[in-house]
Amino acid sequence: MIAAALRILAIMAVALTAATVQVRVSGLPWVPDVATLRKEDRQRHREFYARQHREQIRQEAALTLEEFREFYEALGVVIDTRPTVEFEQEHLDAPRIMNVPADDLESSVELLFELHGYGLPVVFYCESEECGIAVEMYEEMELVGHADMRVFLGGWRALKAAGLPTAGGPQPPWLAEFAAQRQPAKQMTTQPNRIHGGADAPVITTKPADEQES
Repeated sequence: MIAAALRILAIMAVALTAATVQVRVSGLPWVPDVATLRKEDRQRHREFYARQHREQIRQEAALTLEEFREFYEALGVVIDTRPTVEFEQEHLDAPRIMNVPADDLESSVELLFELHGYGLPVVFYCESEECGIAVEMYEEMELVGHADMRVFLGGWRALKAAGLPTAGGPQPPWLAEFAAQRQPAKQMTTQPNRIHGGADAPVITTKPADEQES
């Protein structure tokens, strides 16, 4: 009886050793990598909150077609995020239309900073509701502290289908004319940087000349 029990224990020990060797040879971790699990967990949380935030923008900042029409007729800034080639072929004929193409990030960020300095209300649109770039541009401008923003989710396809007026050619020069009248002064401030763990980061802000201190 004892001999049989010892043989069983010996067999179990050999099987366990073989299983351990197989796991190590195959590259599978015998013990979970806690650091990797935490990193993946943080990434899942970031993606979850990013989706939640974008959905909030869609629900709270979206304009209907009629609201969109009233917005640009009241001299709100309309930002067309499509590529420049498409913009120059045809775009919305609005008094303050701008092309801030998502495929030219450096130039786009500079334009967003300039607009933020003037404190103008803006609305973003892209090709269609499926493209998502308008919401992403909204988030970019949100990071520089701009608050008066909307999105037109239907985008270019919806405004074309609705028969809104369109035009061709390059961007109208309204911004340069507006800037010549205002002449904003750049100031360096700091605000919490949400991308890098909340540490303060320098942010350039502007204000019109008529609001500057003498």
